[in-house]
Amino acid sequence: CHIPFTYICCNSIAGWPYFYHTHPSELPPPTEQFEIYGDGNVKAYFVTGSDIGKYTIKTVDDLRTVNKTVHFRPPKNFLTLNELAAIWEKKIG
Repeated sequence: CHIPFTYICCNSIAGWPYFYHTHPSELPPPTEQFEIYGDGNVKAYFVTGSDIGKYTIKTVDDLRTVNKTVHFRPPKNFLTLNELAAIWEKKIG
């Protein structure tokens, strides 16, 4: 068909990492407990859905992205769950 495409790869969409039967946006941020999976030391890129949307829109008119996979990896968002928990603890006191 030769339809132009662009894949956006973003690793992890940031949200509260719960596995309840509800959408993460419907849950309040944790204040008493933050679930750490494994030892919490594996790094991943965490980005919000709204940032992914903004970034995706910017690729529409960028000829460098046609028929390519674009990796969205903001360096400051490359964190472990332990680092993410520490940032949250500092934020809420």
